[in-house]
Amino acid sequence: MKLTYISENPIDALNTCERRVNNGSRSNFTEEFLPKIGNPFTCDKFYISALECLPSSFIAYGYLPEFCISFCEDRRIYIHPDLMCYYPEYKIKVTKQEVVPTSSSRTVKMLSHPYYLKLCYPDRIGRVTRELDERHIYSSLEITEWFKNISLNNKVTDKFAYMPECGGMLFSDGNIKIGFVIRQQLPIGKNIDSVNKMIPGFSLFSNDRDSPTDQILLLQLFTEVSNCYSMEEYLLEQFCYPLIDVFFNCVMFEGIVPELHSQNVIFGFDQKWNVKSIIIRDLESHDKDLTLMRKLGKKDEFASRPFKCINDGDYNYAIKHSFMFDHKLGEYLIEELIRVAANGNNFIFKNVCSKVKTYVLRKYGDFIKDNHFFPNDGKWYKFKDTIVDRTRSERPYVGFDNPLFR
Repeated sequence: MKLTYISENPIDALNTCERRVNNGSRSNFTEEFLPKIGNPFTCDKFYISALECLPSSFIAYGYLPEFCISFCEDRRIYIHPDLMCYYPEYKIKVTKQEVVPTSSSRTVKMLSHPYYLKLCYPDRIGRVTRELDERHIYSSLEITEWFKNISLNNKVTDKFAYMPECGGMLFSDGNIKIGFVIRQQLPIGKNIDSVNKMIPGFSLFSNDRDSPTDQILLLQLFTEVSNCYSMEEYLLEQFCYPLIDVFFNCVMFEGIVPELHSQNVIFGFDQKWNVKSIIIRDLESHDKDLTLMRKLGKKDEFASRPFKCINDGDYNYAIKHSFMFDHKLGEYLIEELIRVAANGNNFIFKNVCSKVKTYVLRKYGDFIKDNHFFPNDGKWYKFKDTIVDRTRSERPYVGFDNPLFR
């Protein structure tokens, strides 16, 4: 893909980047387990399905847009069309609602309404199953409220932005729970009015499957801004440092440990390709650090809803911090950007990584030390490259020496 195409066709370019300018996850599970209908790598758009519910089996949460209210009145709930085969005992029909698949496969972009729908998919996508029940809906709504606080905080970087998740719907019948979350397509943030084009994080360092000879987008950006910035200055000042700020702003001001991997982050650019906003999406997946929240004087509301909550009594409390920072943000996003910029030059790679580490230590080192934020063994953690069994509390962590960015 060319930058000129993104400038001239920002909406279509975003849809195409989701599906086609996408190398998949470094875990190599992305294309091994994908939906039959709505595979983002092969499908441009499809019709979503709906399940007819009994009134007693249907629950609505949060704010529902008008198109969902009519669904409520008809006692229907949106459902991924693949689930028609999973639940033959229920009345499920294909609707006339056309949607575009996104990189996450089970999240779809509506064409007739300014919303995304994050759907339940109880089978495996990537290396985990993708259930969606009341735990996930509550978490999405909770994080949306905290992100509102972060976006209004004058101490927070003005590049912080997010896509609100305003509501959800759930069908519940015994052990079967099928829900979806409603996400706004229009982000919220201090600089959003300056954003006129958006690129998913992974698309900046991925090949275009339709035009494999096109230069990587991040390298095109370096050329485009070369009259104003050096490559290193542009990379650090507009990508790496703001990502670090967004991560620690969420942690320090609200006790939210964000999952900022390359699929959850969209970069919002202005007319001159300055990064004006770092837009966070998929809000359910962020950790709620109860220990930090207590230190911040926030009310503990999670006794009945412990989903995605972490505590300093957990065996993996500090490990989870490392997992989110070193692995999700570091390995899956910042390191990928730096590798593309270095273009095989190990000196440039190490030099830029060192500057990011210096930035983290200078700006956030005291907080990290005072709160014992990372593991005492000095290692950084991620999962083994294996299928993750979510029915077990243990996770397949593996530790490594020499964190790149702290």
